[in-house]
Amino acid sequence: MTYLTMKNLNLTIAVLTGLTLAFGAVASSGDDDGFVLVEQGAYKAPPAKAPPRLLRQWKVPANMPVRQVLEAWAKPEGWQVYWPRADETTELVTEVEVSFSAFDFEEAVTKFANGLPPEERVAVTFNRSNSPKLLHVSGSTRRQTVINDGSAENR
Repeated sequence: MTYLTMKNLNLTIAVLTGLTLAFGAVASSGDDDGFVLVEQGAYKAPPAKAPPRLLRQWKVPANMPVRQVLEAWAKPEGWQVYWPRADETTELVTEVEVSFSAFDFEEAVTKFANGLPPEERVAVTFNRSNSPKLLHVSGSTRRQTVINDGSAENR
């Protein structure tokens, strides 16, 4: 049996000695080079490509505590924020509204933390092995640690 697939029509025709036996829809690989010929076997559509990553806008409202900004970003992404502070009376608050682009929560937090003034810089640790995933924010430093399945990786 011979399978003949015309990719741009997403149609497969099985041919046996010139007779059309069956029709079936198949997934196109995205190549528009015409036909694919598969002999002595079943045609398997190429694996689906991962959807493209979307660049998202992340907003930091004016006069909002940074802790609340991170918590607002974390919740819909399945993360929890842990930010212990020595002084509960002091809160880091944004003065102006800021908006920037990032592909995901981790990239957004990293960009935001790196954009803080040097005297207010914080360390962020992404612990993906926790359930829920945990963002740990701590004192002023430029180090970022990612914990994935128990192994730590500094960035």
